[in-house]
Formats: sequence, structure tokens, C-alpha cells
Amino acid sequence: MRYIGYIEIAVGCGLGLGPTLGSVVYGMFSDNKYELTMYFFGALNTIGLIFCIVGIPSELNMSATEEEVAELKAE
Repeated sequence: MRYIGYIEIAVGCGLGLGPTLGSVVYGMFSDNKYELTMYFFGALNTIGLIFCIVGIPSELNMSATEEEVAELKAE
């Protein structure tokens, strides 16, 4: 539940700060506004992806064997 909470916090921050940050970045560039804004947020998303890869414990990424799935269904 803790990690789901982290995801919900990130989504809430993104929804709250995204439009504000986007308008600031869009206003900073005079030429190619759309293109540079997308490159900026692409780089920002890449940094977020790296944090996810490094920060999420590996035990949350393991797949279950068929025996474990059958065991869970039996309960």
C-alpha cells in the first residue's frame, strides 16, 4: 500500500504542478515553443523513469510462478 500511495502522490503533484510548469516553460521560449516544451518534459520524464527504476524494490518486480498463482487461487 505504501508504494501505491507514492504513485498517488506523484499523480497529484503532476496534476497540480503540470499546467503551471508547462505554461512557464512554454513562455520561456520564443521560437519552436511546442517542440522545446516537449523536449523539456521528455527529459523530465526520463529522470522520473530513472528514479522509478532505482527506487522501486526488486521484490515488487518479481513474477509469480504457476505454483504460486495456483496457491493463491486455492485460498
